[in-house]
Amino acid sequence: MATYIVTEDFIYPRDKHNHEYGWGWSLLNTPEDLYGREACQCNRSPQESYQRIFEFSQNSLLTRFLYASTYLKKY
Repeated sequence: MATYIVTEDFIYPRDKHNHEYGWGWSLLNTPEDLYGREACQCNRSPQESYQRIFEFSQNSLLTRFLYASTYLKKY
């Protein structure tokens, strides 16, 4: 079981003239509240999700870069 939290908006403090100033504060919410429970359903089992992530990481650019950099260090 997992809980996801996403940024819904940024809220900025206001001065006495009602102007926004400073750094924004992140307004956090759950995806179910923002998009609805139907939009957040996953039709895969945890094993299928793991397999998809594993296959993606094997083909990713980062993996290829790390492989190339270790190969170049040997020679």
